[in-house]
Amino acid sequence: MKLMSANKADRNLLIIVKKWKSYTYMNLGLGYEIELNIFDKNLNKLTSFSVVGNKFLSGSFWDPPSAARREKPLAFLQFL
Repeated sequence: MKLMSANKADRNLLIIVKKWKSYTYMNLGLGYEIELNIFDKNLNKLTSFSVVGNKFLSGSFWDPPSAARREKPLAFLQFL
């Protein structure tokens, strides 16, 4: 909050990743809980939005760890 007040922007975004958990078997599972908060220049909260869910990603029968290392970062970027 100190950084946002020093910024003097008209709007401030605060993204909180409450949960980002992956499960690696043959396919990948991803559980997430993310909260987005929007504040005005006086740091009054204007709105808040939360997303909670599970997503399944493609994996690999032969090499699940390599698939996880490849797919998890991509999923995070696509999600944001």
